[in-house]
Amino acid sequence: MYEALSVLTYVFAIDAVEDLSSDLLKFALDKNVLPAGGGAAGTHVVPGADPLLDTWLAGLTPKAPKNMTRYWWTLLLGAGQPVSPQQGTSLLYGRLVDAPNLPIFDWRITLRN
Repeated sequence: MYEALSVLTYVFAIDAVEDLSSDLLKFALDKNVLPAGGGAAGTHVVPGADPLLDTWLAGLTPKAPKNMTRYWWTLLLGAGQPVSPQQGTSLLYGRLVDAPNLPIFDWRITLRN
């Protein structure tokens, strides 16, 4: 049996050729709720708004592939939040609401004590 954890902020990235900076990214543990408009909205990370966050994100992963831009979103996960995975490994799904032609994305997340 698993227990819900305290609230944590997670960051998620999508690399794209087109501008996604104004797109709404919704997240859910069940991908079937996303096409119908369900899910919890992530918060787009605006470059330059938080220089410390920009520096931290830049150090996380290699740069975006050539001719692409990396877009970041944050999402609160945990007890009392719209998305509350249990301890252990889960798949978290995301869909760009303004780009329904794009596939539903997925990220494997692991929550530990």
